[in-house]
Parts: sequence; C-alpha cells; structure tokens
Amino acid sequence: MRIPPKGLLASLVVLMWLFAGSPVAAEEFTWIMTSISKAGPVDNGEGHDWTFRPGSDDAWEVEGARGYTATVSSSGENKVEIRGFPRKWGANGIYAFSKKEDHCSLRSQNSFTHHLKWTCE
Repeated sequence: MRIPPKGLLASLVVLMWLFAGSPVAAEEFTWIMTSISKAGPVDNGEGHDWTFRPGSDDAWEVEGARGYTATVSSSGENKVEIRGFPRKWGANGIYAFSKKEDHCSLRSQNSFTHHLKWTCE
C-alpha cells in the first residue's frame, strides 16, 4: 500500500507530536542520593530493603541484606553505579534514574529484577 506524500507528512507530524513531550530533566547525583536516603529503607525489587547514606569523603554507600554495603557513584546523567555487593546477588552495576511527578526510581540496567521505587521530593 502506497502512502501519498501528504499522508506521510501528516503521519510524521503526528509521530513527532506523540514523542515530543517534555524531556526528562537530568537530576544531579547528589540530589538523587539525598532523595533516596531521605526515603529510608527502599525495597530493591527482590524483597530486600536497601538503605542509602553518605559515606566518607563525599562518597555514598548503600546497605543491603545481611549488612553488606556497597559504594554508590555517579555514572553519568541520571545514572548511578553500585559496586561492592556479592557478585552472585546480581545487584552491582548501572542504575538508571527516572522521575515522574513525585515518584522516583532506580532501575538496574544489568538485572531485570532490581528496581527501587520511592516517593521523592
């Protein structure tokens, strides 16, 4: 089926309008960490609470199950990296931050199950 040029242009305009929306604003790493630390214990998506807190020397850390801690660092715009949990947990790696209204989340880009959600300010 051939789409006439006017129909193609109209289709492109509609698609651009649907996807245009307002871009997700980048949040500073410190803002993300401060927000999630204020939330207190946050379920990691697998039924274990994680608690984020400032560490030493302007670093951040997260405490997971059984008292294990890992370091948290910036990994670029709206991304954090978690390192130091036991390898078999699948919890280490990059987490993408997103925010919709007052709902924030960090979703692992390495694991399908690790997804932290909290009410942000």
